[in-house]
Amino acid sequence: MPMDLKEQYDESKKVLFDDNVLDTEKTLYEDIIFCCEKIQADFTLKRALENTINDKVRDLLEAQGYDVKDQTRHGSSPTGKDAGNLDILIKIGKRSISLVEALRLDSVKEEYISDHINKIYKYDTLGLRFNFLISYVKTKDFKGFCNRYIKLIQEQEYPYNLIQCLICDSKQHPEIRTIETVLDREGIATKLYHVVVHMPE
Repeated sequence: MPMDLKEQYDESKKVLFDDNVLDTEKTLYEDIIFCCEKIQADFTLKRALENTINDKVRDLLEAQGYDVKDQTRHGSSPTGKDAGNLDILIKIGKRSISLVEALRLDSVKEEYISDHINKIYKYDTLGLRFNFLISYVKTKDFKGFCNRYIKLIQEQEYPYNLIQCLICDSKQHPEIRTIETVLDREGIATKLYHVVVHMPE
């Protein structure tokens, strides 16, 4: 790509942290949903391993101008004895803006989901304003799965006080659902977006 075009592209994707955190969040949220739409429609990923799907998410985010690190050692592991291995770290310039943790599910496995939620907070030592938990779900009853999943995260014991749990109705696709949990972390509201993607056979 010619340098002047690359600079124009980079400028169009540039997000100013200090001026408007909400714009950063909105842009990344929409880009994550775009990635999930592409994944959900890709037949070759229906039976793919979690890491293979994560690689696709990484590639799509990189194509949109983000600096993406995967399988990065960051924060602390669930045992607290070593550095953790997070799925995806998203950066713009030198600054980390969000973590993405992903899992493959065929039912609402309470302990497994809770472990992944806790992993995000173990890895996020700084307290990023918004992170993402993406579930790739294989089920014949996606509506029932989502209802059970929402009930679980509403009752989840988080490491910080849960302020609210919002079902993002205005942002929903029938096959991709989003739930926004808002936690009080040291007096500042931080968000964990749960993105649930139906990956039927």
